[in-house]
Amino acid sequence: MQDANTTGVVPDDENRRTGVRLNVSQNYNKFTATFNTNYIYQKYSIFDNNAMGDYYAANNVGLNGGLMNLIFSTPAHVPLTSYEDFTNNQFASYNNYFNRYGINPYIALDTWRRSGKDQNLISSLDLNLEVTEWLDINYRAAVTYQSLVSQNNQKTTNC
Repeated sequence: MQDANTTGVVPDDENRRTGVRLNVSQNYNKFTATFNTNYIYQKYSIFDNNAMGDYYAANNVGLNGGLMNLIFSTPAHVPLTSYEDFTNNQFASYNNYFNRYGINPYIALDTWRRSGKDQNLISSLDLNLEVTEWLDINYRAAVTYQSLVSQNNQKTTNC
């Protein structure tokens, strides 16, 4: 069993992954049965780099280089974390941000988000019968199931 809850390096990104694996095998003289299953559930909320790029590309504007492009276009002497509160800090807002060639990265992080749930089930069954020393009859069946629900959340913005 595994339960991993990670936050990553991008602010507000969350990812929780829970997995359970079961392997069972039983031997009855010349008959062997084996069953394996693995179930993984993942829930995430992350920055959607592609949605930001698509938004600006559709509006025929630059800025489709993503979050790293916004960070790299910030000079080294600028304390980027002081622009985190773009709602109350007038110099961090969209209209007053110092860089005319990009937007505040914290505005991008808040505006373009993707959240979702992903479930995976992988199971297999193996039945083996040793008829003679030189002949085995083997039956194998497997199933793979995936359920993915993803939602792009773009806030209304004047970006």
